[in-house]
Amino acid sequence: LKRLDKVRSRYDELTRLHTPGYVRTVRAFSADPWHHVPAAGIGPGDYVVDLGSGDGRLVLTAVNRYKAKGGFGVDIEAPLVAQANESARKEGVADRVQFHVRDLFETDVSQASVVTLYLLQSLNEKLIPKLNKDLKPGTRIVSQTFSMGDKYPPEKTVEVNGRRLHFWTI
Repeated sequence: LKRLDKVRSRYDELTRLHTPGYVRTVRAFSADPWHHVPAAGIGPGDYVVDLGSGDGRLVLTAVNRYKAKGGFGVDIEAPLVAQANESARKEGVADRVQFHVRDLFETDVSQASVVTLYLLQSLNEKLIPKLNKDLKPGTRIVSQTFSMGDKYPPEKTVEVNGRRLHFWTI
C-alpha cells in the first residue's frame, strides 16, 4: 500500500505539472524573492496579493522588509500554502498575511494595491478581464518572466539581477 500511495502521489504531481497554465514553484530564490518587491516600489500602505504564491516569500518579504501593511497569496499546492502560513506565524505577521489554496480566478483581489504574478503568459492573458474588472485604478501589477501578450503590452519591462519583470498599472 505504501508503494501504491507513492505511485499515486507521483501521478498526481505529474498531472498537476501538465495542467495548462501551471507553473511549478521554484524554491531556490534569493532572500529578496524575484526582486518584485523593491522594483515595484512596494512599501507602507500597500496591500500585496500574490497569485501563484508558492511558499509565500514574496508577500512575507513585502510585509517584513518593505513594511507593506498586509497581503495574501493563493496557490494550488496545499503543502506550500501550509508552509507559507507557518512562516507567517513564525515571523509574527499571521494577523496581516494569509495564504490560501484557492482558484485564482475565484479569488477576490479587489483590496490589492499591488498584484504579483509568476504564471505562464497564457494564464496571464486569461486573467486580464478579471484584473481590469476587480482592481481599482492605480493598482500595480508585476509579473516575473511572462508578459500578458501583444494585446496588453507592459508599461515597462526591466531586468533585475537576471530576472525580467513586466509592469502594468490599472
